[in-house]
Parts: sequence; C-alpha cells; structure tokens
Amino acid sequence: MSELQISTQKIKEKVEIHQLEFTNIINNLEKESKDLKIIDSESFENANCLKNKLKEAYKTYEILRTETVKPFNDFVSWINNCILTVTKKGKEIEKTILDMKILDYKNEMRNKQIEENNRIGDIIDNINKCETTKDFKEYLGKIDIKDQKNTDIITAVKNKIQLFKDKKARKEREEEIEAMAKEDEETAKKEKAKLDKETAKKEADDEKLRLKQQKENTKIQKEQEKELNKGIVKRWTFEVVNLDEVPREYLMIDDKKVKEAIKNEVREIKGLNIKQSKSVK
Repeated sequence: MSELQISTQKIKEKVEIHQLEFTNIINNLEKESKDLKIIDSESFENANCLKNKLKEAYKTYEILRTETVKPFNDFVSWINNCILTVTKKGKEIEKTILDMKILDYKNEMRNKQIEENNRIGDIIDNINKCETTKDFKEYLGKIDIKDQKNTDIITAVKNKIQLFKDKKARKEREEEIEAMAKEDEETAKKEKAKLDKETAKKEADDEKLRLKQQKENTKIQKEQEKELNKGIVKRWTFEVVNLDEVPREYLMIDDKKVKEAIKNEVREIKGLNIKQSKSVK
C-alpha cells in the first residue's frame, strides 16, 4: 500500500469519525428542535440558539472538509457527498422545523398584539361613552391597575376629564345667562304690570270722565229737545223717490189717499219716502 493510500485511508477514517460525531450532533439538535415548543421569550431564544449550534457545526465540519480536500482532490467528491448529505438534513431541520416554529410564534405574538390593541380600544371607547362623572369614576374603578398605566388609556382619561370640565363650565355659563335672562324677564314683567296698572287707572279715570261728560251732554240734549219741542206738532208726510217703483194705485199721486194711508200708520210705500216733519203750531 502506497503512502498516499495510507494517508488517504487515515484521513478517511478521521473524516468518518468526524462524520459520526457531526451526525450525532445533528441528530441531537434534531431531537431538541422537535421537542422544542416556543411559548415565551425564553423558548424563542432557545430556538435561535439551536440555529446557532447548527451553523457552528456546519462551520466546523466545513473547515475539516476544506483542509481535507486541499491535498487530496481525489476525495473531494466523496467528502462533499458526506458533508452535503448531513448538512442538507440540518438545513431541512432549520427550515421545516425551527423556522416554521419561529414563524408560528411571531404570528401568535402579532395576533396577541392585535387582540391587546382591540381590548385597549374597547376600554377607551367605554371611557368616551361615559355620560356622567359618576359613571366615569365607576368605570375607572373597574380598569385593571396594569391597564391604568397604558399611555393610550391615560390620554383618553385626561381628555375625558377635560371634556367634563368644559361641559361643567359651559353649563354654569348657560345657567348664569339663564338666571340673568330670568331676572330681566321678571323686571320687565314688574315694569309692564306697573305700566298696565297705571294705564288701566288712567283708562278707568278717562271712562269715568267720559261717562260723566256723556251724562251731562245727554241731560243738556234732553233739555234742549224739550225746549225745542214746545209748540211743535209732528206729522208724517212723503216725497217721491222713484216714480217707476210706486205701485199703480199710487200713480198720479193721490195726496189725500197717501196721507190717509200715512194716517193709518203706513210707513213704507214703494217709490215714496215717508218721513216725519216738524212744524210750528
């Protein structure tokens, strides 16, 4: 056996020993990867550590491969096949097991964050829905201490407090304006009542004066009529208003007949205006 063959044989034995060691390492890492459950930050870190161990193993075995093939190109194909077979399985472990578990964990954390954001959003909505300070204080008492430290909830609470302050100030101002308006209205009512009373008194006084004056005028008028009626005889007479409307029996006015009718208390004859006239006796 030549020296090259002997050297090659030794290197082959050495590589086979390292391959066996590396295979054991890979198998152990495969078992750890399959048994790993990513449920928190610590297990998440363990997954990354396993990835680093695999990479370190690749690196170590790659160094061995490089050192071996340099003097013995005849063994390059065989050595590469050994290494690539093992590393392929390691990479499959990394991609199909560890990467998937890491991705699942990231998705789970993202979903939990979305749920948390929605929960915080519901708390903020409930804060904004509080109509009274009593309801607001009661709801704040129900919020967990942990949530009370949330910056978004703190901001919502501050905004709600300011809203209640503004609402209270606005209400006080409206009540003040309403009180002033009511006071002005009462003053106006009193002034109107006073004016109405004075007006009513004046109208009553004016009415009394008018009635008194009317009574006096009536008395004077009666006295004047009484004086005028002395020596006056009242008689009924007529005058033609519309001859076409005068009944036929009164055509070519029969003065005697008309006067006879008037004497008999006839007061309406078509075409005639029957009236009372005055004459001195």
